[in-house]
Amino acid sequence: MDDRELDLLCMGRAAVDLYSQQIGATLENATTFAKYVGGCPANIAIGSSRLGLKVGILSAVGDEAMGRFVRETLIHEGVDVSCLLTKQDHLTGLVLLGIDPPENFPLIFYRENCADMALTESDICVEMFRRTRALLITGTHCSTPEIFAVTKKAVMLAREAECEVILDIDYRPVLWGAAGHGDGEERYVAHEVVARRLEELFGDCSVIVGTEEEIRVAAGEHSLGAALSHIHEQSEALIVQKRGEQGCIAYADNLVVGKPFSIEVINVLGAGDAFMSGFLRGYLAGEGLERCCQLGNANGALVVTRHGCSPAMPYWEELCSFIDHDCLDSVEKQHHQMGRKGDARDLFFLAVDHRTHFEKETPEMTRAFKDLVTEAFLEVKKQNPDRSLGIIIDHHLPDEGFPTFRCIEEPGATPLEFLKGQEARHIIDSWPRHIGVKVLCPLPCDIKQLKRLYRACVETNREMLIEFVDPSLTRIAEVIDMCYQNDISPEWWKLPPNGDAVAWKFISSLIDKHDPHCHGILLLGQNRPLQELSQELARIRCVDPKIRGCAVGRSIWGSAAEKFFSGNFQKGDLIQEIANNFSTLIHQEAKII
Repeated sequence: MDDRELDLLCMGRAAVDLYSQQIGATLENATTFAKYVGGCPANIAIGSSRLGLKVGILSAVGDEAMGRFVRETLIHEGVDVSCLLTKQDHLTGLVLLGIDPPENFPLIFYRENCADMALTESDICVEMFRRTRALLITGTHCSTPEIFAVTKKAVMLAREAECEVILDIDYRPVLWGAAGHGDGEERYVAHEVVARRLEELFGDCSVIVGTEEEIRVAAGEHSLGAALSHIHEQSEALIVQKRGEQGCIAYADNLVVGKPFSIEVINVLGAGDAFMSGFLRGYLAGEGLERCCQLGNANGALVVTRHGCSPAMPYWEELCSFIDHDCLDSVEKQHHQMGRKGDARDLFFLAVDHRTHFEKETPEMTRAFKDLVTEAFLEVKKQNPDRSLGIIIDHHLPDEGFPTFRCIEEPGATPLEFLKGQEARHIIDSWPRHIGVKVLCPLPCDIKQLKRLYRACVETNREMLIEFVDPSLTRIAEVIDMCYQNDISPEWWKLPPNGDAVAWKFISSLIDKHDPHCHGILLLGQNRPLQELSQELARIRCVDPKIRGCAVGRSIWGSAAEKFFSGNFQKGDLIQEIANNFSTLIHQEAKII
């Protein structure tokens, strides 16, 4: 097998999709939108990366927030962005999309002079293709004379580098000027320029993929048979016809018909990109055509059951599970679990989400103190760039690239109640996307309310941290078991440093059985002296390797709080005291372990 750095380099659109959250509403009546990375090649890059391929992207984004969002998301998904350029004078493309199943999926493209269409011939070189086994090109990057010249050069250099070329026809009439701006949903308008340009590329392609209508448009023919014959006259490429709910057909020496999977459609947008990711996972791994078609069809089937394109792309483990069992129920939980990319290092949280502790103080003074604690945290983070540090707080912090959790429960409420009596989803939707959800759950546990919160976290792609405080670790273990039995699988459990070895082993076994992708357990500080706390953490971790670190508050800032609220302090001194205590904890615990 070729030992090149990448299996696949995807060239073309890299944009932002803004999906209506009101399923069934027209775009005129949509009120809120979810933001995802979009564009056929970007979707395929993410989808293929999730299936285990080594993938890069050749495209461009603007030097603005949307461009940074696209770049950061691709990096998070494991996509190589060394060929993702930034165009200073162009904006990242945007698309507004609606979902009205089973047939209406309106969309409006905002791509006037956008960044990914501003690639030039000087932006590409043969070295890009020497490091990859295959180049994926798409129809949209043939839609103007300028970008078509860039695509042709990329194909020429790819062939020079012995890199095979794969074409996704990806025909959008509106992007070729064959339909009006309001007709973004329209797919099939014959256009002789499309046929003329794509025909120039057919001979260099090893695989050509499209729907029946796309194949006919690309060949400039009115019937599928004539279109296939025309393309075969120009090329030896394998032609794969996507057929939606009917599966697919691969036109090889022996016709291969890929069987469909029966599912309920929510959103067809992105299904073709998912099909391509699945098909290429098999094709580039040297699988037979039957297996390639199976992987493509299954991948597409999963995506049409979900909201969005790129975030809906399956992971290899869930795709295999779906194929083996043909059951959606078994993979939805897997999809959320597989999407959680936890830091492999030990994690230390500075907790300053306390509220009842400060109930005698004014809100202004409490906020001022918590801001002071935050300054100390940022100082320690700056001094320890290689340590994994996070903060738990109850007000907004900017995204500084570290784990941040915010509490969602009404303090002291029993049974569990969310802030100001609101629905969990409403609260979470108002938070920045990087904020995780922390809940202090009183016992006995309101399992129905906790499950509603967990579903809201899954739907909004938020990490969840559940804290239980009870003298008996055995009782807590029973509640964790009950949570898993009710399909509640948070990323983190926050538990007291109790020395009950039997209970710890039981909790560890529960995580192994129900959620092997759980990030782990964080231990509470419970206002213990730092040396004692470090020693206790080390002892318990010998019993349960699921313990990843701690989330400590008063042990770090308790003394500083007394000084602050008495008025007997110098701000700089308190910041230094808190920073020193936090530094002591993370370094002491590391030495002991």
